[in-house]
Amino acid sequence: MSHGNKEFDSQTLSNRIRGHLYFSKGTAKGQGRDGIVSSNGCDHPLEFQMSRPKSIGGKSMGTNPEQLLAMAYASSFLEALHKSATRLDKKSLADDVKVHAYVYLGLPVDTALEGHTLKVELNVEGLSDDDVIGNAHENCTFSRALRDVDVVIKKC
Repeated sequence: MSHGNKEFDSQTLSNRIRGHLYFSKGTAKGQGRDGIVSSNGCDHPLEFQMSRPKSIGGKSMGTNPEQLLAMAYASSFLEALHKSATRLDKKSLADDVKVHAYVYLGLPVDTALEGHTLKVELNVEGLSDDDVIGNAHENCTFSRALRDVDVVIKKC
């Protein structure tokens, strides 16, 4: 399977993960951003009516992928902060921390590329320790998965 200038196949993906602890299956049907998405893997099933944001020509009558990514990334990064603080013997620093994830959808800087691109900003509230935050970013599942996405982390 080709993706941009890179070739991906199941062997490539298997070089990035050693076994698996969990999997989730997501299915999209209908009109993509105006369709229906569902997850019916091993856990509680979910289903959302999707809707384009008004800013890109939609009616904003449902959920959009950027909202789902923001919530998932915030949750994953918060867990990584707690693990990082514990690992660095600074557990109490993460007691009252909150993570706010902002996902920006825009046009790529490279005008030869079609479609949209993402920028993610994570605001860490209630924790200012650079070692804990940096370690969390290195070990967060979503930070690893989004290495080619512009991710900005701020303390607030």
